[in-house]
Amino acid sequence: MVTIIAHVHELGDEIIAVVEIPGLQRREDLHLSVRTSSLEIRGRRFKRLPEPKSQATVLPAGTAEEFQQVVNFPCPVRPETATAAYRHGLLEVRVKKAPHTSNDNVFIQFL
Repeated sequence: MVTIIAHVHELGDEIIAVVEIPGLQRREDLHLSVRTSSLEIRGRRFKRLPEPKSQATVLPAGTAEEFQQVVNFPCPVRPETATAAYRHGLLEVRVKKAPHTSNDNVFIQFL
C-alpha cells in the first residue's frame, strides 16, 4: 500500500485538502468519499517501468499500486458541498464548513 501526502487548509468558510497523487491516468482509478469529519481517498496509480535494455526481456508497461488514505478535517464540514479537481499530480478537494451550532451543551436533569 502506498502512503500519499495530504495538506489541509482552512480558507474562510471552506476546508481545502491538497493531496499529492502522481501517476493517475483515469478518473476511474480514484474514489473519494467525504464525511462530516473526514475525506477518504482510495485508488490505483501506475508507475512506469524503465524500458528493457534487451528486446528478449518482456516486462509490463508499468505496475499498479493501490492506495487508501483518510484525511481528517479540522472542523465539521457539509459533505454535499464537496468539489474535486486533479491537475499535474495534485488532487484538490474543497468542502464548505458546517455552520456552528450555538447550543452544543447537553441539558442535565437533576432528579
